[in-house]
Amino acid sequence: MSELHYLRIVTTQGETLQLYNLQNAIDELKDLYDGMQTHRSYWVNKAHVDKIIGKAPDRKILTKQGNLILISRRQYTAVKSRFE
Repeated sequence: MSELHYLRIVTTQGETLQLYNLQNAIDELKDLYDGMQTHRSYWVNKAHVDKIIGKAPDRKILTKQGNLILISRRQYTAVKSRFE
């Protein structure tokens, strides 16, 4: 999750805040993990997606760890086809 100039990185081991750009992180992650950017501030690994919840315009991904990831209206169709 992007927070201004920082990234909040959440893993199964915990979370940390790093000074880093989301787009640079996505460029590094796309070759290592099957995931996608679901919102301008969020990227999620497909292996950790449990289900998509909510109704328009408040749709979110619920991860297996219980975190909620925002889905933008523009990205919803792509997210749904990739993660369901």
